[in-house]
Amino acid sequence: MKTFIRTAAVILSAIIASASLTACGEDKKSTDTSSITESSSAPAEKPSREKLKQLIAGDWGRLGEVMHTFYNDNACIIGGMFGTYQISSDCSLIMITEGGTRTEYVWNDYTQTNYWYLDDTTLIVNGSQFSRITEETPDNAE
Repeated sequence: MKTFIRTAAVILSAIIASASLTACGEDKKSTDTSSITESSSAPAEKPSREKLKQLIAGDWGRLGEVMHTFYNDNACIIGGMFGTYQISSDCSLIMITEGGTRTEYVWNDYTQTNYWYLDDTTLIVNGSQFSRITEETPDNAE
């Protein structure tokens, strides 16, 4: 019986060591944002609310498919759901669906449950990355 307990303890220790080396059990948010240049320990300087509102306006998605649209009048379509959005003075993104569900995303703080980041070409919401979708016109066609 003692041999079995020692063997089980050795196996358990090996599993724990292996998990720590392969990042098993690591927080999903930290692995999703590893390629982002801003780190959670030193967040980027917050842009102005006006700058963020200007940047977010338009269509966002993946592989050319529009998934989110933000309008200048604070209306939005998020994953097919209609609603409104606002950017608070502390740069939080607040979205309210037509049914009244309010969700607040904290600016560039990956330690929070709900967070967001935005630059000229990339929108990140809770680890999901979206690119700006632009309509192809003769002026911007390759």
